Amino acid sequence: MMGIAQIGISGFTFGFLGVFGKLGFRSGLSVGELLSFRFLAATLIMAAGLAVFAPRKLRISLRDLSICAGLGLFGYAIFSTFYFLAVRGVSVAMASLLLYTYPILVAVGARVFFKTKLTRPQLIALPLTFIGLVVLLAGDAAPRLDRFMSIASGLAAAACYASYILISSRYQKAIDPLTSGFYVMLFAACGLFAFHQPPLTMKTPEQFLILVGIAAVCTVIPLVLFLSGLQKLGNTEASLLSTLEPVTAALFGSLLLGETLTLNVFLGGAIVLVALIATVLGGSRAKPAQALE
Repeated sequence: MMGIAQIGISGFTFGFLGVFGKLGFRSGLSVGELLSFRFLAATLIMAAGLAVFAPRKLRISLRDLSICAGLGLFGYAIFSTFYFLAVRGVSVAMASLLLYTYPILVAVGARVFFKTKLTRPQLIALPLTFIGLVVLLAGDAAPRLDRFMSIASGLAAAACYASYILISSRYQKAIDPLTSGFYVMLFAACGLFAFHQPPLTMKTPEQFLILVGIAAVCTVIPLVLFLSGLQKLGNTEASLLSTLEPVTAALFGSLLLGETLTLNVFLGGAIVLVALIATVLGGSRAKPAQALE
C-alpha cells in the first residue's frame, strides 16, 4: 500500500507540470530557460534538505554516480525537453495523455529485457491505455506541421521516460531514492545549462514564483516519491499507477488555464482512468525487478 500511495501522489503532483509550463511560456520563459532553472532550483532545494536532515545521503559510489549521470543527462533532461515542447504546442491534457503511451513501452521493455510476467489486470489495462491514445488523437490531431511536431515530441517523451523507468528500476535498487533523485537532477541541470546557456536573471517576480513552484511541486516531490515507490512495485504496475498525472493535468488545465476538455480528450482520459482502476483493484502480484549482481 505504501508504494501505491507514493506513486499515486507522485502522479498527482507531476500532473501540474504542464500547468506550470504553460504559465511559464505565457510569462515569456523559453523551453531552455524553464527547464534549466527548474532543475537548478530543484537541485538546490534537495541539496539544502539533505545537507540539513540527511547528510549521509549525499554520499554515493562512483558506479551509482555514473548511472545517475546517465539518467540525468540522457534520461530526465531529454524526456523533459520533449515534454515541454509538446506542452508548448498542444493542450496540457493532450501532452500528458501523449506521454502516457509509456506504460505500453515499459511493459514491452520489461517483458523483452527482464522477462517480467504481466498479470491479468495489466494485460487488460495496457490495451485500454492504447485505445485511450487512439481516441485522443483521432479527434484532436489537426494536420498542421507545428501540431504534428508537438505530438511527435509527446510520443518521444514517452519513449525516453519508459527507458528511464526501466533503467532506474533495474540498476538503482540498492541506492537510496533521495540520493538518486538528487544526483539525477544535478546532472540534468548541468546538461541543460550547458546546452541552452540561459541568462542568469529573471525578468519578473512571476517567473521566479513559477520556477520555484515547478521545482518543488512538480520535480522534487514527484521524483522522490516515484523512485521510492518504484522500489516496492513492479515496473508496469508503477507506471500504470502514475496515470493519475493526465487526469490531474486535464482537470487543472481546464480549471486554471481555461483549456476546453473536448469530447475526445474526455473519452481518452476516461479510458486511461479505467486502466488505472483495473490495475489497482486487480491487486497485481508483480515483483519489482531485481538489480543485476
